[in-house]
Amino acid sequence: MNTCAISVSGENMSLGDLIVRRFTVHDLQHFTIEQRVSVEMIHHTRRWTMLIWMDSGSDLSLTGNGPWLQNDKKLAWAATLDPVFQHRSRMALENTTNHIQSGTSRLPAVSPDKSKTLPQTISQMHLNYGRYLHPEIMACDAFYTLNELFQFSATSRGQFLDIMEDKIRIFSESRTNYRQQFEGIAELQLTRSLLEDHAREVEDNLDAIRSRDASTWPKATESSLLVKAEKAALQLQHQYERLLRRYRQLIEQCSISASALTNQQAHNHAEKTIQQANAITKLTLLAFCFVPLSFTTSLF
Repeated sequence: MNTCAISVSGENMSLGDLIVRRFTVHDLQHFTIEQRVSVEMIHHTRRWTMLIWMDSGSDLSLTGNGPWLQNDKKLAWAATLDPVFQHRSRMALENTTNHIQSGTSRLPAVSPDKSKTLPQTISQMHLNYGRYLHPEIMACDAFYTLNELFQFSATSRGQFLDIMEDKIRIFSESRTNYRQQFEGIAELQLTRSLLEDHAREVEDNLDAIRSRDASTWPKATESSLLVKAEKAALQLQHQYERLLRRYRQLIEQCSISASALTNQQAHNHAEKTIQQANAITKLTLLAFCFVPLSFTTSLF
């Protein structure tokens, strides 16, 4: 696994450009990119204003550089991004009519060659944001307004953990070659470090969810709306708690698997040492027999 941070110079950036915080190669088939969403709630006189900054912007294929872009024409645009699939209860029964009015929203910029695009699911979020939320609660409860944003982040992390779980299983497989064992231990250690970074971010998100009542953000005052907002917040809290438990389980699995490979290395090394000792013993016995024979031959 190889990890690098993509730095973008301010003088080369323009409005709508995307930012990639970290790019990680897991194997020859999979890589991940990490981006952030920042939220700021500002109180000005009698109004509240919510500002949301998203690292996603223009199409990922339009970046001037980046390890996800191939310089070889034969391999160009071989990379693809998996969409973030969100499950919603009874979604098949919902009305699928597009709620976006014509001319009110613009699609993200794409490459002139439509076959050469790397679209991101989050770049389309603004088109139908709030579709599954209650407008009357969104108008008076700021935290409830962010519900779909939190859910998207949790779903994205869940898909990331699916990939990591499969990689940990592969790295943990029994390896007889010393070099393979060493590579497996190194991969597990890097994976654990990456998971620990993500787990800390999830803990921060969970702390923000749990302390929602202590914030000064506007909240629903009507009892019926307050009950619905609190129910949605509790569901979100449980979702992040399950996500954090899964992170910790995979982190522990990395430690257990790395220890198992280390023990296997030590066992193989011990077996090799025993084999070498047996070979030396046989050589000593041969030398013990050879010296008297040589002495006898010299007397004769």
